[in-house]
Amino acid sequence: MPGAPEPASSLAFLARGGTMASLIRDHDWSSTPVGPATRWPRALKTAIALMLEARQPAYVAWGPEQTSFYNDGYIPILGSKHPDGLGLPARELWSEIWDTLGPINAAVLSGEAQWFEDMPFALAGRNRDVSWFSFSYTPILDDEDRIAGIFCAATETTEQVLAAQQAASERERLTRLFHQAPSFMALLEGPQHRFAPVNPAYERLVGGRQVVQLQSFSRLFLVFAVAPLALIGVVMAMLPSGAPLGFVAILGVLALIGILVRNSVILIVQIEDLKKEGRPAWDAVVEATEHRMRPILLTAAAASLALIPIAREIFWGPMAYAMMGGIIVGTLLTLLFLPALYVAWFRIHPDRADETPSHEPQAVANDTPAEDRPAHHTPQPVLEPQI
Repeated sequence: MPGAPEPASSLAFLARGGTMASLIRDHDWSSTPVGPATRWPRALKTAIALMLEARQPAYVAWGPEQTSFYNDGYIPILGSKHPDGLGLPARELWSEIWDTLGPINAAVLSGEAQWFEDMPFALAGRNRDVSWFSFSYTPILDDEDRIAGIFCAATETTEQVLAAQQAASERERLTRLFHQAPSFMALLEGPQHRFAPVNPAYERLVGGRQVVQLQSFSRLFLVFAVAPLALIGVVMAMLPSGAPLGFVAILGVLALIGILVRNSVILIVQIEDLKKEGRPAWDAVVEATEHRMRPILLTAAAASLALIPIAREIFWGPMAYAMMGGIIVGTLLTLLFLPALYVAWFRIHPDRADETPSHEPQAVANDTPAEDRPAHHTPQPVLEPQI
């Protein structure tokens, strides 16, 4: 009979769902595009029941006007818009961000589900200017399998985003202080003591960015272990010349150490690059030494020849003799000592895979049936560790 009250069971989908279930049940829906709750289509009732039971903020927009529904978890997102936001068209509820949200809703109503992560919105009715959310928009089908609404599951990520921004800002500030520190600083990571960031003062101390490329304290030790070899050449050059080992000569020794360190870094980096390309460690050491020998020797010769004109000057003579002797002898010893030290330090052995055994095991004849003989196991070669 027209006008007869609907049975209470028609609102059973609102029996659970906390505060918002009660507000939806008591709301005057007759003045909204969706009409009285007792006459809602089954699809809308199912969507609202799912929304109310959700354990995260959830929102439903239904019909051409996108009438708004939401659950208890969504109340903090609305802020002061609650409870008046219930039943409002989406365009009115989200008027301050409709330029952004409107096209998203239109895409969902055309059949394209959406997902956004940490998306910022300047929402009215909240105690902060900008809030961030991760949310999904899914089309809802009506009883005739046509898209009639939007289901939104949302999570506010404002605190996480602000914490990440603060952490990034703090890292940037610490990095800036790290690089501006007047003293030399370096960070070593892991059991192999690989270099993390170093500041410019440390780069100047150890001879520039190339030393940092070693990425290992062990390799750095090898480089600096070679530096004292320069003193052998310095002594050999200073004694016959009779030049004094004064302040100017010491400056030359310091410059000389920088040259040898640079050559050592280049050689070790070449070895590591060849190993990364798949060369055996022994072959990498030999090949890198042969490859770098010519340019290193030519550079040493050119530097020594360039110092000859000032060798007879009273002021610059001691520095010239110190550097010439150190460069020539130090370079030769570096090319011999550094590869040998690298091989010994990392325990590298020549590849023995192509060696042929000097004898083969002899077969032993006996009358024991084959099934009664012990199984013969071929000895397996012991592989030396390769680095």
